Amino acid sequence: MTSYFRDSIGAQLQLALAKADSEQLARSIAEEQLSDVEKEKTMLELELKEAMNRHRADLNKKDIAITTVNLFVFNMSYQHPQMYKEL
Repeated sequence: MTSYFRDSIGAQLQLALAKADSEQLARSIAEEQLSDVEKEKTMLELELKEAMNRHRADLNKKDIAITTVNLFVFNMSYQHPQMYKEL
């Protein structure tokens, strides 16, 4: 083996090792970013579920209020039909 050939192989090996180190670092960074994104996704999913639960509760309260008003109007019209006709 000539010195030139050995030096060339050594340089190629150094480049390959440097590239592998660089790719490993890039992979580690990408995995960390993925982990952060997954955590954020989980937090957003929880916030969405909470918002949906609040929305359902608000709708139920409004439905109860509407039903209460309708029952009141019905009872008033039954108890005072003349007054209801005048409205």
